[in-house]
Amino acid sequence: MNFYGPRIKKGKTIPYAEAPDMAVMINHFFKLPPLKGHTDTNVTIEPKGPTGTLLTNIFEGQPYKIDHPKFIKRYLESVNWKPSDEFGEYREAMINYIKELRKIDN
Repeated sequence: MNFYGPRIKKGKTIPYAEAPDMAVMINHFFKLPPLKGHTDTNVTIEPKGPTGTLLTNIFEGQPYKIDHPKFIKRYLESVNWKPSDEFGEYREAMINYIKELRKIDN
């Protein structure tokens, strides 16, 4: 993914990003309302924000590295880089990582 425009660093590489980050970035660029994230009633974590991260490190004047939770990398490492074809396993891991992050933030 390439980003180009005013206030975007020129010729820099993002050190780390995941696919869900793209939704957050697009939402930001189009100045849309915040993404709801998990809306499934079975997901009881609060707030139910998106799993993506706003990659602020692409903007001029911002540090090169950001505090990225690396949810997908952590999941893949937990299954020895051999993910199941069962989406439920991945979804459960993402929700558990978010719960863990919320506990740290509080």
